[in-house]
Amino acid sequence: MLCPALLVLPLLASVGGLATHMRKNSKEPAVTYFMLSQQWSVGYCSTADDKCIRENERNFWTIHGLWPSSNTSYPAFCNTTLLYNATVLSSLVPLLDQYWPSMNTINNNVFWKHEWQKHGTCATTVPELDGLYNYFN
Repeated sequence: MLCPALLVLPLLASVGGLATHMRKNSKEPAVTYFMLSQQWSVGYCSTADDKCIRENERNFWTIHGLWPSSNTSYPAFCNTTLLYNATVLSSLVPLLDQYWPSMNTINNNVFWKHEWQKHGTCATTVPELDGLYNYFN
């Protein structure tokens, strides 16, 4: 069986190249690379029993976040006018539940909202990641 983490590698390769295609005149920080943060839920749950959501435990690496970064800064909360709307993600929820679960929040949706507000709003300078759906897709 193909490891889910390997499915993400083509994403990293394509997103790395996308970071060079920034919109001109953007007020958002320049993104030079994306950091893919993964989590091993079995390990997390073995050390954080009181915080772990056992039903989200997986026997494979899952996504914790996709974080826009640069050589000089770690942009966060870039555009507060870009609101989170769970309805936009409705077609992605089965995949997000499986591969991007929260390990310490009761509701995955609360976790995704945090990831969008903190990191996704900084990824909009890359056209292919512009918008809530594109960021999580």
